[in-house]
Amino acid sequence: MPDTPLGQYLGQTQIAVSADGLILIAGGEGGSALNIVYVFSRNPTNEFTLEQRLEGKERGDQFGNTLDLSRSGNLLAVAAPYASPRLMKEGSIYLYVRNETNKYNHYSKFDGACSFEYLGMGGTMINSTESMLA
Repeated sequence: MPDTPLGQYLGQTQIAVSADGLILIAGGEGGSALNIVYVFSRNPTNEFTLEQRLEGKERGDQFGNTLDLSRSGNLLAVAAPYASPRLMKEGSIYLYVRNETNKYNHYSKFDGACSFEYLGMGGTMINSTESMLA
């Protein structure tokens, strides 16, 4: 668990595990209302170690409220349902792709289309193949 005050909120929102069990993603609500998604990897002694922290873009956006990880662990979707790209809480979903050093890089962002849509509030799900993302 991270050695920060935010560690007490680890997993408060949602967790996801890759199909092979080597990657664990945990959302956490920060005490300062800045939400964080923690990325852990399992080491050879079967312990999970913190590899990366992904932070929300806005205070109170509930980044990590829902999230999903592809079976391979190469694609991560993180919802921020209270994000306000146009100041009306439309919500956003962020896509991250895992690179060759096992770090997640921001790939794309989808914003809700309507005021108070709260995109991603009801859940986030990845259905993918090698050539398609749905």
